[in-house]
Amino acid sequence: MKKLLDLFTRRYFNSTNPLHYQIFMIFLLEILLVSILVCIMNTVLEYGVWGLVVQWVFNILCVIVLLLKDETRKRLQKPLMILVMFAYLPFMYFQSAGFDGTVLMFSTLGIFMMAFTFTGRARNWLIAGCCGVYITCILVSYYH
Repeated sequence: MKKLLDLFTRRYFNSTNPLHYQIFMIFLLEILLVSILVCIMNTVLEYGVWGLVVQWVFNILCVIVLLLKDETRKRLQKPLMILVMFAYLPFMYFQSAGFDGTVLMFSTLGIFMMAFTFTGRARNWLIAGCCGVYITCILVSYYH
């Protein structure tokens, strides 16, 4: 266990990495862990096949990102944040219990991550877009 912690400290949470990158790695590892648990639960509960495929593909993508070189992973940080916030989490909202599930909690954390990761006008537009997407998800689930 100590070797694993040393690896994570050296590779992902090195003090030479920017703070927003270290926080992004916490977000990525947390969402990966929770997504694996949800995949196992949804597999046991025999949820829809397409939902399971999307979840397992996302998990594999996250593991691949973790295994990439540091510079490549840093370049993929922004596109991966956009993918998670605008595609994966809204999909998971409808796949796993809607507003009764934990997706809204992760979306709040994701919006915080967007504020850390992006700057300027892009930050403002992306945060507004995220809020709009999740409000739409809530309204759609409320009416259906």
